[in-house]
Amino acid sequence: MRTTLPSTRRAAWAQALSANPPLSANQAATLALALMAALAVTAPAPAAAQRPDPEVFGVFEADTMYTVLPPDAIPAIRDPRYVRGAAARDQMSPEEVVMGVALGDQAVAWSTWHLDRHEIVNDHVGGRAIAATW
Repeated sequence: MRTTLPSTRRAAWAQALSANPPLSANQAATLALALMAALAVTAPAPAAAQRPDPEVFGVFEADTMYTVLPPDAIPAIRDPRYVRGAAARDQMSPEEVVMGVALGDQAVAWSTWHLDRHEIVNDHVGGRAIAATW
């Protein structure tokens, strides 16, 4: 999946790259080998995963449901801010996946890469309260 940086981050990266041109292939390979060697020496050995058993939330029609995250572990977007037209085009790639809704004469969309960290948007669209989930 391709992730597109917001325009302010793209501009910062572009400025940094123009001030510090990318490495040659040989320089990049040498740096990668040095980093791998440093990590191999300094990284502790991975320990066995120590995960507690998930808590049983309930059983519904013979299916056990588990609690795996505490309440409010994934914060909702409660007051989304929108951009229109050219401003949206400048911040998004043409391939970027969005989820949207149209009610009445109003239509809105949310970038799914934003929703990966929030999973729900509480909003008002077309005069109605909605909860959009991802």
